[in-house]
Amino acid sequence: DDADGQDGYAQFDLTRDEAAMLANQGGNPANYTVEYFISSADADLGISPIINATTYINTTPLIQEIWVRVSDVNNTCYNKGSFTINVNLPLALPVSITPLTICDDGPTSVIPQRAFDLTIRDVLITGGLPGYTVTYYPSNTDAANNTNVITNPSAYVNIVNPQTLGVMVTSPDGCRSYTIMDIRVIQLPVVSANNIPVIEVCAGDQVDLTQN
Repeated sequence: DDADGQDGYAQFDLTRDEAAMLANQGGNPANYTVEYFISSADADLGISPIINATTYINTTPLIQEIWVRVSDVNNTCYNKGSFTINVNLPLALPVSITPLTICDDGPTSVIPQRAFDLTIRDVLITGGLPGYTVTYYPSNTDAANNTNVITNPSAYVNIVNPQTLGVMVTSPDGCRSYTIMDIRVIQLPVVSANNIPVIEVCAGDQVDLTQN
């Protein structure tokens, strides 16, 4: 999971399968040492092991081969192997999504509110790619913290107007990317019948109805 957008680098715990490797040795795991290296030559020589193996950040983008050396505690015998670490990129998203706008459906209130179908933006957000999940949040902060997820995105009622929603897109690999989308309720125009003078004209005359 690329935690820094689209740069192709991420943090790995190289020791995740270390217990299984030691169990395969057939002896006391305490009698063996496991070390990780960025090259086969370093693994053979036992030099320049990766120090931060539990929080390792790949040094080449997207894919890198890691070498592992298992040796006895006296370092008289060893064997080596390798595995690859892969960084899956999240979906690249625009900074913001085209807003959703709806006209108010009744008398103007302090906070005009309407039910929005947020899901009509799903295809625009994902580009129609299969396997991606779009999740909406009341704010960008909620999206970043994965809190207060909108559970009814097809009938979401705004809580402020306008409102900036947080959007999280999850890829089939579980990678997440974020953007924002504004929703807005447009207030109905106000037409007042008070204090509008009566316009009288003679038959056949023309009148400018816009004068008031």
